[in-house]
Formats: sequence, structure tokens, C-alpha cells
Amino acid sequence: MMGTGYGSEIEYYGDYEEYFNRRAYWTYEFAWIPHKCELSGQTIWLKYAYKGECRIGDYMDPVDTRWRTNKAHIWKLIQQ
Repeated sequence: MMGTGYGSEIEYYGDYEEYFNRRAYWTYEFAWIPHKCELSGQTIWLKYAYKGECRIGDYMDPVDTRWRTNKAHIWKLIQQ
């Protein structure tokens, strides 16, 4: 994605992990289909876990979606 220099797109070109951690909207959802935890690599399936969505600018469609197990998500919050 090439930047045009508008709004929050400028922030996106720095460290993407930092951008995601600052801008992600986390919800506690049930995983009906299998997902991998981004931190621990464990499979999340048929249980509740944290789902993070990061959007860029004013777009309403999720750009990046990540899943985390309960333990991994809480541990990441403690480390921040």
C-alpha cells in the first residue's frame, strides 16, 4: 500500500507492530472456526478468545485481524 501522506497513513509506515498495538480494537468472541494465536501459536477453536482488528484511517473494513488466547492477551497487556 503506497502512502499518499494523508491522516494516519503516515503512522502506518513506521513500526507496524507498534501501530497495531496502539490502534487495535479488541473484543472477546467465540471462535467458531480455527485460528492461530499470534503470540503463542496455539490453535483457538470452539472457545472464547480475544480478537483484535486494526483499521487504517477512516475505512470501516478491518485491515488486519489477529486472535489471542486469554493467557497470551493478558500477558501482553501486563508487559505493555
